[in-house]
Amino acid sequence: MRFDPEVRNRLKELRRKVVTGVRVPSQGRESYLLWGRPGSGKTNLVEQIATSLGPEVEFVTPDVAKLGEDAFRSGIARVTSETRPCRCLVDEVDARAAESWPYEVLVPSLDPPPAPPARKSFVLAGSSASGLAEMKQRMLARPKGADRLSRVPSAHEFSIPPLATEDKIAVVVSELGRAAEEHHRVVREIERLALFYVVSNPQIATPRQLRELAVRSVERLTAGVDRVRCDHLFDPGDAENKEFWLSTRSTHAEPVNSFVSIVDYPKPNSPGDGEDRGVGRLPPTRAPSDPRRPRWTRRDSSPGSSSNASMRARPVVFALLAVGLLAVSAFTLGATTSRAAPLASSTAPAGPQPMTTVALAITHTFAGYAIADAKSVYTIEGNWNVPRVNGSCPSKLEMTFVGISLGGYKTPSAGLIGTETYCYLGHAHYYSFISIGRSGAAGTLAIAPGNRMHAALVYSPLSGYLHTFLQDLTKGTSTTNYGYVFVGKHTDAAWVDEVGYAASTGKMLPLVDFGKVVFSDCLAAVNGTTLHTLGHYSTTAVEMYNKGTTAFKADVSVITPNNKGFSVRWDSAGP
Repeated sequence: MRFDPEVRNRLKELRRKVVTGVRVPSQGRESYLLWGRPGSGKTNLVEQIATSLGPEVEFVTPDVAKLGEDAFRSGIARVTSETRPCRCLVDEVDARAAESWPYEVLVPSLDPPPAPPARKSFVLAGSSASGLAEMKQRMLARPKGADRLSRVPSAHEFSIPPLATEDKIAVVVSELGRAAEEHHRVVREIERLALFYVVSNPQIATPRQLRELAVRSVERLTAGVDRVRCDHLFDPGDAENKEFWLSTRSTHAEPVNSFVSIVDYPKPNSPGDGEDRGVGRLPPTRAPSDPRRPRWTRRDSSPGSSSNASMRARPVVFALLAVGLLAVSAFTLGATTSRAAPLASSTAPAGPQPMTTVALAITHTFAGYAIADAKSVYTIEGNWNVPRVNGSCPSKLEMTFVGISLGGYKTPSAGLIGTETYCYLGHAHYYSFISIGRSGAAGTLAIAPGNRMHAALVYSPLSGYLHTFLQDLTKGTSTTNYGYVFVGKHTDAAWVDEVGYAASTGKMLPLVDFGKVVFSDCLAAVNGTTLHTLGHYSTTAVEMYNKGTTAFKADVSVITPNNKGFSVRWDSAGP
């Protein structure tokens, strides 16, 4: 589970190549070199890839460090003689530096036979040294080391970077959910001070350590308790707990007795763009799918604020705990134009309506129309076309998100639903995305560029649940979801086109050239009324401009004559 788009995309590319190597006939070499620190999750990643291939593909895991020579030879022989497609993880391939037999046994198996009975794919995983380059140098110094490395194409070498702050939070929260399920418990909240301890402790640096911390914390919960406090991270009387409390007492006002909700999600029904990802999928801009794991969260945005943040998905706990993430500033222009009074109708009229006041706002991060400063907004819906990448994709990562949002403009986000269009390594990709209560999941509905989408977000103030609905009108497919959100009142909603964020750097990604997105049937229920069209309400037209310049990245049209829609036009990728 990683938040950095570049890390996720590299892991996704590894998965794609491994799956293709097993399933698609080829005379090329299908061996891969994977480096990661001990406990980084490299073995679990390969196991998930193997699981996604299904029972028709054999999975063998000889471990150089644990097996003797005879047992290791037997494991490799099983791979070479297997008549089914086979995925082989050779773990700790850099172990036993003083012995020559591991590579003598392994090297012949890495060459594809002239007429292989079935596809074989090897992942050689190691954890020595400080990185992939140093591990390769150590392997070259060993007997048969050069022969072994020469059988791995350079494009098949991958590293798993250390966990970033965002990753540590994502992993510990997801592992809390998994541990709770294993212990037949439910964990719905975690104290912010507990999260602060996790991200500030350099001794907790790997998924394995975070898993252990989560398991022990759940075991310390008493019956009927569904929230994890900072005290649950420690054994009773642990001196470290007291030391941490004293060393951070100046920050207690914010994170103590303040909790972040954990939203449960069902497993996505289908892949996003027709590519077979299966179990353990790694969507390019989201965390891996898992029915127990919270997904993505969103940052709040308040026009006119000096700390204004993007409407793009970001972990809420980072802003609340002040762990150093950068927000994107935006400013508003108070230019307004008066129009006719709103209709008194309580339903969404089919024909034209007079429009109310429209204000203008400019940000670095999104373009669209927003309803702001209402007493309450509990429902928003709309249609749009999945934007196709205009022209050829560049090699660098560029993206945009199109959809609707309840909250997140001036008040905390209750939900977000839409589609993503992005370029990666010269190829275009398309995904759907649903967020509830600051957590989300990608790939919930298979989509294609140009398809017409319909989405709705409906919040029930009595139950506290947000219901989502996403439908591909072109294909006739749909998906629904719901979850509890700890957000009592939403005074804004928006129909938006947004930029993406690189979570590791806090910087915006370039805005992919999507040409034009057309929104239609934009409806909302404001201040206790039933649905009205976009033009029925006082709204803010938000346009996106390049940071540090006066040039636009995306601009919006006026609202259509029937008051139900508008369009967003791409202008530039922007800085």
